[in-house]
Amino acid sequence: MGWVAIIIVALLSSLSGSAGAKPAESDVAVIAHPSCQASSISSSKLSSLFGARTTSWGRCKRVRILNLPNKNPTRVLFDKVVHGMTPRETASYWLARLVRGQGRSPRQISKPAVTVRLVAKVKGAIGYVPATENLEGVVVIAWIRKGKLVAP
Repeated sequence: MGWVAIIIVALLSSLSGSAGAKPAESDVAVIAHPSCQASSISSSKLSSLFGARTTSWGRCKRVRILNLPNKNPTRVLFDKVVHGMTPRETASYWLARLVRGQGRSPRQISKPAVTVRLVAKVKGAIGYVPATENLEGVVVIAWIRKGKLVAP
């Protein structure tokens, strides 16, 4: 009877949802400065913010977007899940906006740890990093898990 209980507990643990689950190496945390005071965000709103079509969200009247470099694997996954774009499509999008005088792409930060520190310090900042980063001082507003955007 003891082994059956252990097997059942193990199976139930493996079937549990993403809420409270330990982040996997491939997971991405979408993070915001605590002043935004929001607990989650939709994929369409994220795409609008990171695509510079919207500049405010929640209590943040002026959102400051921080991107990882174009070929960073976390950036590639983020762009695929949030924008539905490949790196080439993302580059074309920003080039077209620049040519039309609609602005430049968001600031690129080379190291995820620096992104976390900046988001923690800069009011209105939003970024994304591998979920395995130390997320002290920021609020997780969404996760990318198994190729899908999910609420925290």
